[in-house]
Amino acid sequence: MSDTMAVTHAPTRLSRPLVLLFALACGISVANLYYAQPVLDNIAKSFGTSSGTAGLVVTFAQIGYAIGLAFLVPLGDLLARRGLVPAVLAVTPGGLGGRPGHRGADRCRADRRRRVGRGTAPCPHGCIPG
Repeated sequence: MSDTMAVTHAPTRLSRPLVLLFALACGISVANLYYAQPVLDNIAKSFGTSSGTAGLVVTFAQIGYAIGLAFLVPLGDLLARRGLVPAVLAVTPGGLGGRPGHRGADRCRADRRRRVGRGTAPCPHGCIPG
């Protein structure tokens, strides 16, 4: 009778700081869906729209998040993540190009160009008066 031992490896455990980092990243990304709510009145005034129309900012952010969960997360199981992450990062700016083209959006684009020209990072709330 031959003695063959099956070698089993214990599953690798994540360190506590890494788990905390992932939890923080998840919390911040979900909270990002709601950051615009306190300033919706300012957004409406800045863009000259009603508060209901400004509320669509949060609605569309949540819809986009849900679509991402429904379609992008399963791709991580089907495709190699090394190629998927750069592809998603390359496609994201194209999705941001579909902005509304009214007066307020033009002002926001001009503000972003001015900030990029100065070498500073563009701020998403840069066109909201303080």
